[in-house]
Amino acid sequence: MLIVSLVSGVLMFFLTTVFPSMDIRSAEAVSSSWPNIMKDMFGDPLFGFTDVYGWLQLELFHVTFWLVFGIFASFLAANIVAREYENKTIDLMLTVPVSRTGLIVNRLAGLSILLFISIVPTFAGCVLGIAVLDLDFRLLLLLAASLSGFLLCLLYAGITLLVSLFTRSQTLTILISLAVFGFFFLFSNMIIPLVPALNGIAVISPFHYYDTAAILIRHSYSLLNPVILLLAFVFVVFISSLLFEKTDIVY
Repeated sequence: MLIVSLVSGVLMFFLTTVFPSMDIRSAEAVSSSWPNIMKDMFGDPLFGFTDVYGWLQLELFHVTFWLVFGIFASFLAANIVAREYENKTIDLMLTVPVSRTGLIVNRLAGLSILLFISIVPTFAGCVLGIAVLDLDFRLLLLLAASLSGFLLCLLYAGITLLVSLFTRSQTLTILISLAVFGFFFLFSNMIIPLVPALNGIAVISPFHYYDTAAILIRHSYSLLNPVILLLAFVFVVFISSLLFEKTDIVY
């Protein structure tokens, strides 16, 4: 947690301070040279090079945030059950006088705290970077985007936990979870723009509700999106708890 949080905090402070601050015409020239599919995948430099909050969307929230903290959350979630199976300590864990559901909930609560703490330096790095640049400071935008990212990574952890109940392997669990989220990211940012007919099923992707571009670029907030991400996390944890309660402990 210390390594992830400190490295990401320092990195985001540096990336924020190197904001190019282009004029609109120069940014339009760069944007016109990028193919649309590249803009969908990595963000549009038209916004990223002219506004510091668009820059943070381009450099941090579009990919880096959920990838770094999602993998970190996935690593922690794989430790909840899969590590116990790998270390042959699952039966010892279950001797604790707490229900199986209680064990999962307690460990997920600890995971949530560690994930939250690890994100704070990244948020602070952005704030300090904007302060150094002496630009317009909009705390609410950063808070809303960070909250959305936090909830997406919690869902990442929940799906990892669910996968771990079937694989019982930390490495395989993390790889499958990364593949699942990688697919959903490509589905939302590449497949749907290329095949608009699929727009009707866009709601199946968590990234449909991780709309940090709307927050940071258009300054548009939706309370529904974070609520859906939170409910999805609760639902996945509920299913995981039911499955774990009914699982026979065999090696």
